[in-house]
Amino acid sequence: MPNAAHTTSHLPSRRTILRAGTLAAGLGALSALSACGTGTGSATGGGGKTLSLQLLGADEKTIDFLKTTVAEQFKTKTGFELELRTSDWASGFQKMVTAAASSSLADVVTLGGIWTAPLASKNALLPLDEKFAAWDEIAQFNKNMLTDARYEDKLYALPFAADTRTACYRMDHLESVGYTEDTLPTTWDEYKAMAEKLSTKNGGPAKSPISWFNDKSIGIQQSFAQLMFQAGGSYWDSSGKATFSSDAGKNALDYLVSFYKDGLSDFNDVFTGTGAGAVAAGRSSAEYSGLLVYRNTQDFADKPTPKIVAGPPLKATSSSAPVSSAWVNKFGVAAGTKHQDEAWELVKLLTSVSTMETLNERVGALPTRTDAVNSDFFKGLPEGFSKASEFVVTQPSSPNMLAIGPAIKIVLQKAILGQATTEEALTEIDKKVNEINGVA
Repeated sequence: MPNAAHTTSHLPSRRTILRAGTLAAGLGALSALSACGTGTGSATGGGGKTLSLQLLGADEKTIDFLKTTVAEQFKTKTGFELELRTSDWASGFQKMVTAAASSSLADVVTLGGIWTAPLASKNALLPLDEKFAAWDEIAQFNKNMLTDARYEDKLYALPFAADTRTACYRMDHLESVGYTEDTLPTTWDEYKAMAEKLSTKNGGPAKSPISWFNDKSIGIQQSFAQLMFQAGGSYWDSSGKATFSSDAGKNALDYLVSFYKDGLSDFNDVFTGTGAGAVAAGRSSAEYSGLLVYRNTQDFADKPTPKIVAGPPLKATSSSAPVSSAWVNKFGVAAGTKHQDEAWELVKLLTSVSTMETLNERVGALPTRTDAVNSDFFKGLPEGFSKASEFVVTQPSSPNMLAIGPAIKIVLQKAILGQATTEEALTEIDKKVNEINGVA
């Protein structure tokens, strides 16, 4: 299905450091899942009442909060103990798929962005529509964030943290070349012109002014996709055939590659997930990212900490529409759980206002409820993330997205490094995506 339609999201502003680890390795195991469900990892040995929660990317303070406050509230409500299973994001999807295939999936699971369709299409998740419709807090959830939790018109999870991506700026650098918060770029041409002024080759403060969130995962592919949406493109047409080699795809890749050709971005500057990133370290002045760049600068930049501003989403031209993107993390229920009602109670508790505010502060994310915006943490974030979320275009819902992202990234690297022309790269991407989707 095409992915170019805009959705008005009116999200409060926060950014998910819980980035979805889009790993193709899990797809083989997914195919082994039974059509009648995944089973459950609920620990009920000896007649005890225990419900398991698979948690991804949590630090010690978050785990302590869940073990004490949330676990106590859950036990009071249901009489069940809470068993926590933890994993990092990088290996989380593969572990979840393996657990589902062996009927040992936790009762409640954390899902990253674009994880819903790959798991729901293999009957690993329980549809929650009836339970959600009967809940009196249904109106509080952002409708666009719920879209990411759906597959084939069924709801399989509730969102608790979102990552809105837009152009983020280090204002001490921008102010040194004449920019203010009122004169931030709004179009591709303006963004490129700003980069030229910021470059050390032109007397500016940054060696590689623009970072495109090149990390060990698929950050740069996500940036490219957002550029393609800004140019009016989509992953595929109504027949399912890939359309990356369209005019929109070519304009987006030509634009991205031009930054590397002109020395305005450094492909070798890769964010490892720890320590100071390019903006925090001062190598770059702007990054197409989310709240990660803000928190990373707060944690690792020299003092005084430079001000980070989230600017407006870019437009390909002055007459086109601005586009941002969002990655949403969610809680779902295993299809084979033996405790559906208790699992649903846990999901409600985890996505309640009070719990969401604490979790979002711990992971640095945007809340997915319109009534979860009053914490001091939220009020202290750059307001541009909230404004950018009004122009979100989501990734397409496809069971194959976890394989598509890494495949695109590999080919993008060829174009950026000059190992293939943009036309060659886009043709190869179309071929790979069609192969993954089984489209002739």
